[in-house]
Parts: sequence; C-alpha cells; structure tokens
Amino acid sequence: VSGPTILVPLPNSPSTVKNGNVSRTALLAERIAGKLKNTKVWDGLRWTKEMTPTHQGGTRDPQKLYNNLVVTSIPPKGTLILIDDVFTKGGHLQAAVARLAEKKAECKLAICAGRTVLESQEQPFLVHREELEDFTPTK
Repeated sequence: VSGPTILVPLPNSPSTVKNGNVSRTALLAERIAGKLKNTKVWDGLRWTKEMTPTHQGGTRDPQKLYNNLVVTSIPPKGTLILIDDVFTKGGHLQAAVARLAEKKAECKLAICAGRTVLESQEQPFLVHREELEDFTPTK
C-alpha cells in the first residue's frame, strides 16, 4: 500500500462523539508516530455513548461494540494500523475493522501495548502475534 502509515487509536470508554475526549490510546499513538518516519495519527473513531470499561464488566462482544462505534471523518489513505492499550479477546479490534471497512478503509494490523492473560507465562515479555477471526456485523 502506498502512502504513509496511519495509526488509528481505539477510543477509550469515555471517548464519545459528543464530549471529544482524547483517549490515552491517541496519546500512545502520537508517541509511536513520533518515533517513526512517514507515520501519522488519525483519531477518527468514537463511541456514541460512554462505555463501561471492560475491566468493570463492560462488553467485549464485537457486535455490541460495533453498534456503538462510529467513524467521525473520512479515513486517510495509507496503511492503517489500529492502536489499543490492552488486548483481551479482540472484540474492540473486530468492531473497529468492520466500521472502517464500511468507509472502504482496510485495516489488517493492530498494535496493543499489553495483553490480558489468565495464566502465568513462561516468557511474559515475548511479542505475541495472534490472528483474529473475521467478524461480520449484523446491521
């Protein structure tokens, strides 16, 4: 894909279209972009309403997340990479990929700063790669 690398932060739970809160993932994306050449941040995803954080019992269901996620402007051309603070099940990433696809924006990669694990790991600092199942939302 030609053009710049575009980092797309997932909105944190309180980041809605109405309040304009800048999420910590946007700050993380800015820091990453500042270390790379030909890399920009596009902060164009928001929730329709404040979401309950997943660590407080909020949903991880990609359909419910998709139903409350909006794209606030036309995604720029380039290689889109989602940025999230913590990866657990992938529902947030799946919802974002589906919303971006509606705008003809393809996203096949994500960078997550942390990973929720339920068992201790032999190599806890190993870079973990995982492929998510395709998600097709119901409209």
